[in-house]
Amino acid sequence: MGEIKTYKFKEWTCYITKTKYPNGNIRLNLMDFDDKLPVCTLTTNFTDIEISQEEKETCIFVKDYAENEGVLQFLLDNNIVDPNIIRTYTVGYVMVPFVKVLI
Repeated sequence: MGEIKTYKFKEWTCYITKTKYPNGNIRLNLMDFDDKLPVCTLTTNFTDIEISQEEKETCIFVKDYAENEGVLQFLLDNNIVDPNIIRTYTVGYVMVPFVKVLI
């Protein structure tokens, strides 16, 4: 088994876990390397936005608002997502970028 890739996010040294939401969309969590507790969820999930099966397996809705402000830049700076935003969705009062995951 390989070494866990770590990232610096604000004051934490973290690693990323990649799982799925119940509807099959990708979920990325940022976990504290030392205590293994969640720092934040990097993604958000929508059940009412239609995306293709290929997109379900390769793309994420980035949660880059409220307490997660700065997450998109973190993902870009660390080459975790493709820099080309596929689409942006307006949900309530926020814009949610939809991007391809590179990890």
